[in-house]
Order: sequence, then C-alpha cells, then structure tokens
Amino acid sequence: MTSLQQHMIVNAALQAIRPRSPFFEAAVKITFYHSSLCPRCYLARKVLLAILQGKQDIEIEEIDVLAHPLQTWSDGVRLFPALKIGDRILSGIFLDRKKILAFIRGKGDSIL
Repeated sequence: MTSLQQHMIVNAALQAIRPRSPFFEAAVKITFYHSSLCPRCYLARKVLLAILQGKQDIEIEEIDVLAHPLQTWSDGVRLFPALKIGDRILSGIFLDRKKILAFIRGKGDSIL
C-alpha cells in the first residue's frame, strides 16, 4: 500500500467519524490525476506527499486517468500528471518540487 493510499484511507476514516460541520471540513482539496503506468506520475506523487506530510487540513483525491478518462477530460485535464485545486490546473511532462509548491501556494492563496 502506497503512502498516498494510506493518506486517503485515513482521510476517509476521519470524514466518516467527524460531525458534519464547516469547522471539520477539509480546508483544501487537491485532485491528483495520474496513471499507474506513468513513471513521471510516480515521481510527482512522491513529491506531493513529501510536501503535504503532516498537513491534516489538505485532502488529496486521486484519479487514475486510464480508469476515468471521461471525468479527467471533463475536469479540463489534457496532460498528466496533473494537479487541480478549484479551477486551477497544473500539468506537465515533469512536475518538480518547485512547480508543485508554487502551484499549491498560488498567488496569495497560500495553503501551506
């Protein structure tokens, strides 16, 4: 089981036991589009998990583009790996730590 899968299981368990209140909802949701066959996606996931380690208020949703191509396309993702926060999308051949951090921090929308 990967670290991302463990993180997602913990998030799901916390969501199930938390009372439904705006104070307990995740502050930010990051959607990570990837393919299990893509080595660049593996590296992007590794960097993303390292950046978000210990950040309990950030939820990660993982979408496999091969298993969910219509959802990926309708979400505006054309290249993977890709990250989506709200309406903003970051995708590219190689997503390094600097690019991912800059995207997550946004312009004045710091969540880290």
